[in-house]
Formats: sequence, C-alpha cells, structure tokens
Amino acid sequence: MALQTRAVKDPTTATNRYKAGVQSAGPDWTDGALHPKRDFRTAAAAQQGYWASQVQAAAAKGTFASHIKAVTDAEYENAVSTYGQNNYVTQAQAKAGNWTKFYDKFQPKLAGIVAKLPARGNKAQNRARLNAYLDAVEATAGSNSARG
Repeated sequence: MALQTRAVKDPTTATNRYKAGVQSAGPDWTDGALHPKRDFRTAAAAQQGYWASQVQAAAAKGTFASHIKAVTDAEYENAVSTYGQNNYVTQAQAKAGNWTKFYDKFQPKLAGIVAKLPARGNKAQNRARLNAYLDAVEATAGSNSARG
C-alpha cells in the first residue's frame, strides 16, 4: 500500500475541528490546572528571569506595539461584546468576596480621610482639598489588600 498524504482541510473545517478539540480538552485542562505536578506559584517564581528576558526581548523588537496596532476595531468590538463581557461579569461576581475584604479595610480609612479634609472654598482651596484627598488615599496604598 502506497503512502498518501492527507487532504488539506479547508479553513472552516479546520477551525471547527480545532474548536471541537478545545471543547473536549477542557476537562483535561481543568484537571491538570487543579492537580499540577508542582506548585504553580513555585513554578512561576522560578521562571521570573526567563519571563523578564522575554518581555525585554519583545519590547526591544516592538512586538507588543506592533501586535496591538494590528488589532482591528471589529476584532476588539467582537472580543468585548462576546467573551470579554461574559468574563467580566462572571469574574467580577466570583471575586466579589475579595472586593468586600478590600472595602472593609479601605472604607474606614476613606471615611477618616474625608472627615479631615479642609472645607470647600474658592478654586485654589478646592484644588488643595483635592490634592490632600489624593495624597491621603495614595498613602493607604499597600495596606488595603484583600489578601493580607
């Protein structure tokens, strides 16, 4: 029997097979992500130098900017209106507990900041008030984490 090359699939068929393959591989991907061979934090931290070198190399070549410039308005709008919106809503709802932890820490600080602001006044006084507010909020950075 002679060897024969496989027929090259048309783009639609190839895309449909790709999507079906990804769909069926989803549970395996999830299982691998939930049961990794090594701790994902340790593995990622060990690659920090490599990650930095690749980011620097891409920056030197202008890869990021050139790829961003290649995105069309239609691609962007499609991404936002399909999976972007769904992911935003799903992830925001799933992480609402983290937001609550953050706000539980930040809200009392914010109330204290607002209570100590100088009175409203003329344009210069209002600008000073705004700057005082921004400086005070910025001073809380790093102490409002939901993780710590």
